[in-house]
Amino acid sequence: MNEKHNIPIVHSSYKDLLSDPLIDAIYIALPNSLHFKWALHAIRAGKHVLLEKLSCLNSEEAYALFNHPLIKALGALIILEVFHYRFHPAWQVFLSYIHGDPTVGLVKHALAQQYLPRGIVPITDIRWRRLALTSGFVDEMATRFRLAQV
Repeated sequence: MNEKHNIPIVHSSYKDLLSDPLIDAIYIALPNSLHFKWALHAIRAGKHVLLEKLSCLNSEEAYALFNHPLIKALGALIILEVFHYRFHPAWQVFLSYIHGDPTVGLVKHALAQQYLPRGIVPITDIRWRRLALTSGFVDEMATRFRLAQV
């Protein structure tokens, strides 16, 4: 596969990948139950981390990860949960209306809904499985709660 797609360096394990001095940052898109473990490995290996949501399965993991000394130190590593909208120009315009436009006023209520048409996600999809593997579809809606915190 690496030859077909002209990929010059291939690693045989995650640990080999993390020990590569040519790599500065890691994107973690494993099942949610593995996010915390591999984010810690990456931080300890001196890598910046882009972490797919949900970053952690519980508040204890989240606290330990986002308050790790290697993250909190001056000039530290960056760990960022994937929320692409935060940096999208349209989102910045939206925020300017809420926070900077006195004619808009204070947002007092927001409603987010999401529907999955029957059959669009196969029953074999990992998100239907038990919490040990993933947070299920909780993470699909949890991002909407982040929107409510603006």
